[in-house]
Amino acid sequence: MAMASPSHALLFPHEHTDVLSALHDLSVRSKTRSRLRAFLASSSAVVHEQAVAVDSFERASIGPFENLVELAERHVSQQPHNVVAEMVLLTTIQISQLLVYVETSPERRGLR
Repeated sequence: MAMASPSHALLFPHEHTDVLSALHDLSVRSKTRSRLRAFLASSSAVVHEQAVAVDSFERASIGPFENLVELAERHVSQQPHNVVAEMVLLTTIQISQLLVYVETSPERRGLR
């Protein structure tokens, strides 16, 4: 009889995520984690590229930014929050946290 491989469910809080603190933390961690650094850099480039491509009203609501931390700083200071920017930041945080989790837990590298 074949043994079933264990299944894993990863849950990420989203309603109470402090976007700015989470991105600051990930930015610091990326200094010593090359995969995380590469992911954050490429994510920032894609978000910037997409932000430039949207209509002028949406672009104005996002504002200029150099990296995701700067976007998060702008985002938390805006009222009302830009829902698209919030979802992009939350998703980036979750994927980044998953990268850190897998890198720091060798037994989890088999997650598929």
